[in-house]
Amino acid sequence: MRALVGVVVGGLLALAIACGGGGAKSTMNRPGPPPVPGDTRAELERLDALITADMDVLKEPRPTPPVAACVENCAQQMGGAAAAATATDPTCKPAQSETCNQSCTLKESICTNAGKICSIASDLGGKDQFANETCNRGSASCDAAKKRCCSCM
Repeated sequence: MRALVGVVVGGLLALAIACGGGGAKSTMNRPGPPPVPGDTRAELERLDALITADMDVLKEPRPTPPVAACVENCAQQMGGAAAAATATDPTCKPAQSETCNQSCTLKESICTNAGKICSIASDLGGKDQFANETCNRGSASCDAAKKRCCSCM
């Protein structure tokens, strides 16, 4: 009988360990499916999906890009968006709490992926409408994540 109790308790502990530690985690360290060589659209979709997953963890909806966002022939704006996504704000001083740390870690992941998307759009000469729209959506998500992190108290 004791052996059966030991097995049951051991199994429950193993299950608790396997399921435990499940706090929200950034997709920055979870690359998702590997990129398909030469398939730019698939890479854009992969990075965009990672942003969506991080925004879901933040419990923030994906914001829509500004109405005046550039969609065609936008090489300069896409390059600027890539730089803006990866720039740090010295005035951003969130509280030192687990919630704020998590929010800011997710912001880093979102903005890193948005920067990658905008770099791809820029490399395409700013003439690929899908890439530009994905960059604009990523940039808007990065801005929302920055606001969430920097206003965390």
